Amino acid sequence: MHDIQRRRRRNQSEIDQLALEFQKSTAVLAAIEQGVTRPGQLERFIPGISTKVLSERLRKLLAYQLIGRQEYPGRVLRVEYQLTDSGKKLAAILKQLRDLDATHAVRKPARRANTSTQAG
Repeated sequence: MHDIQRRRRRNQSEIDQLALEFQKSTAVLAAIEQGVTRPGQLERFIPGISTKVLSERLRKLLAYQLIGRQEYPGRVLRVEYQLTDSGKKLAAILKQLRDLDATHAVRKPARRANTSTQAG
């Protein structure tokens, strides 16, 4: 019984990790789509992303060929990222999902203070 519970917790932990990775990857794609193309800019633009996580997400997006990397030599190497055709298609789909969520999301009503008095 304990093995099953342990596996369930581990599976849930893996699912949570994948969801977080997906969230950060989509944030990187959206930022690049908006013209934020340099690593330092991306790090400042995306709330709560660390340099390590940003680097991991950029490597993964490059591996999936959703973004391209352009290096500009100089005294200090400058790197910029851009969406590939596949990345542009995915970014458009993700934007449609965000728009759909913004339009149709169920909003919780604001809590009201209990102003009624109880008869006693």
